[in-house]
Amino acid sequence: MLLITGLVLFTLSLEKGYYRYQFKRLGWQIVCTLVTIPAGLFFGFYVFKGYFWVLMTNGSVMINDIMAYVFGKTMGRTKLIQLSPNKTVEGFVGGAVSTMLFAVFVSQYVSQFKQIICPQKEINLAPFAQVTCVAPDIYTQKYYDLPIGILGTTQVLMSPAQIHSIVIAIFAAFIAPFGGFLASGLKRGLKIKDFAASIPGHGGLADRFDCHIVCAFFVYIYLT
Repeated sequence: MLLITGLVLFTLSLEKGYYRYQFKRLGWQIVCTLVTIPAGLFFGFYVFKGYFWVLMTNGSVMINDIMAYVFGKTMGRTKLIQLSPNKTVEGFVGGAVSTMLFAVFVSQYVSQFKQIICPQKEINLAPFAQVTCVAPDIYTQKYYDLPIGILGTTQVLMSPAQIHSIVIAIFAAFIAPFGGFLASGLKRGLKIKDFAASIPGHGGLADRFDCHIVCAFFVYIYLT
């Protein structure tokens, strides 16, 4: 209803001589809506699946961002992309490896907590409400045969949830950062440093969550 109302009001506001400008602004608004609102719905979707997926998705993006910065500052020598001159290949690779390790070990550790793995029937403001359920099989470890032996090992003990976490981590490490690169290119095109100033020293929400939005789209499709 909001969309229909907006289109009606937009049509009524059209003025001769300003059609091109008005439709260009409408296009920008539609693009921004398509990016932000579905991302919010996707975040809500995997909250109901269980906080495990929130932790592994957003955690992978944050770990990758932090460790890429750490490795870039301490070991960075090779420039990665012109859009972000501070990004380095060493930081990119270091962040990726750290994200994989996070996915393997943290996913198994948090799988023991019912609060984390149980699907949520509703979202409320009770942070310590007890949640109980029969642990889904996806969190149960079992042996998998390796295609090739690694250090004499031909099998690995993992849960399906760990494997899915690794897939999410791969996306968060190698694809999601391009959401940040895209945002950097847009800001340079607009000749601005940040999209907003709501977070002192860090810009606005869009500056902090550009990679998260990209990852939210992927995880929703992957989980469904």
